[in-house]
Amino acid sequence: NTIRNDVWFANDPLGSQHYVAPVRCPIGEDLIEVHIIPGHHPHTTSLSLTNNCTNTEVANIPAGTYTKDDQAYLEKLCVPPGGEYLFWIGGHKSYNLLYNGV
Repeated sequence: NTIRNDVWFANDPLGSQHYVAPVRCPIGEDLIEVHIIPGHHPHTTSLSLTNNCTNTEVANIPAGTYTKDDQAYLEKLCVPPGGEYLFWIGGHKSYNLLYNGV
């Protein structure tokens, strides 16, 4: 999986690539990217993101959302800046989290 010129390409187990259009957050918001590989039971993968400062759930992706074994998925979330966020994920093989590209 690579990011090239703000475009993300996901390689699936068969070697094909899938183009994911870049996300531009509105001015004044930050970008959280979650790169996920669910593993052999993708239907069990779920995640949530909560702003601890406001106790507000920013994202909730329920189990059953992901359907392909070992397929790379990307979630892009725009959030208010300066927050402290709690990230939870379950039922995954691997994941990577980026905040404004870092």
